[in-house]
Amino acid sequence: MEDVKVFDLYEGAQVGDGNKSVAFRITYRDLKKTLTDEVINEVMRGLIKRLEKRFSASYRLT
Repeated sequence: MEDVKVFDLYEGAQVGDGNKSVAFRITYRDLKKTLTDEVINEVMRGLIKRLEKRFSASYRLT
């Protein structure tokens, strides 16, 4: 991952009391090779697992 930015943050009744919905824009780059979907998906799975563990987050597709 080269860059991560939060582009949306929502707190309200639709996500439940004490919860937040956070949307990230993530930029991936490898200066030596073209990244494949498989590589990016593996990085995303690791990121999601870390967020789930550290923040009790849940992943929601949009």
